[in-house]
Amino acid sequence: VYRYYSSDQYVSGVSISDNGKYLAVAVVSTENAMLSSKLMLFDLSETEPVVQRTFSDEMIYLCEFSGNNVGVLTNKRYCNINPKDEYNEYAFGGKLLNKYAMSDGNALLCLAADSNAAENTVILLDSSAQVKKQFSVQYEIYDIYHAGALTYVLSDQLYVYGADGTMQTTITVESGALAVCSAGKKAVVLYSTGMTAYDV
Repeated sequence: VYRYYSSDQYVSGVSISDNGKYLAVAVVSTENAMLSSKLMLFDLSETEPVVQRTFSDEMIYLCEFSGNNVGVLTNKRYCNINPKDEYNEYAFGGKLLNKYAMSDGNALLCLAADSNAAENTVILLDSSAQVKKQFSVQYEIYDIYHAGALTYVLSDQLYVYGADGTMQTTITVESGALAVCSAGKKAVVLYSTGMTAYDV
């Protein structure tokens, strides 16, 4: 059993590896009026972290294991860290993180070039933070999701993109769509009043 005590750091995320051997803990604090986040990676057979990474002026939104590697998403980068402190990252380069989703060790990101919500770049990163797929869209995005070779982008319509980033199909959805996922060969769109499955 692990207990974490701090008067100035707050836990913002926790994840445990599939084999139950490793624990990732993300904490956030402020130093000199500046936001700071830290990731601590524990081997549960030891009492001290085997890896500690500090992200100055960044907020960790998500830490999630895939195998023994932990994916870490901040407002400025996505990175992948393992218990040997081997590190890979994809930096956003000044772009704004708009939406994100994690699936099977992949990170699906929607980055906006500026405050214009209708200009977005959708990027799929693998577990080594390398780009697998990237494409630009000229519409506001409500939600994104990835499964298998398909990427689902929900806006006023549902756009489905293939493995190479080309649009496969467009599905008309009702107004008020909130989120998207998939179940088998169907795309599932969530509304405030329920959900609807669409053939893809």
